[in-house]
Amino acid sequence: MIQFAPHQLTLKKIDDVKSVSADFETGVITVCADESVNFTDEQLKKMFLNKGFTYRSMTRSEGFSTA
Repeated sequence: MIQFAPHQLTLKKIDDVKSVSADFETGVITVCADESVNFTDEQLKKMFLNKGFTYRSMTRSEGFSTA
């Protein structure tokens, strides 16, 4: 049985979000999305707060692969 954390369910509902993963040891959530997806800090802060998480910051990376 696959279980999804609340943040994964919310982020996966957004068009062009390809994958979401979480490392609970480091507290890092990785979102892989098309370039057309442009999150703002305020959007992410609100989304994570609504799910009981603390949003700290966002880092963008080019060429992320789900393969």
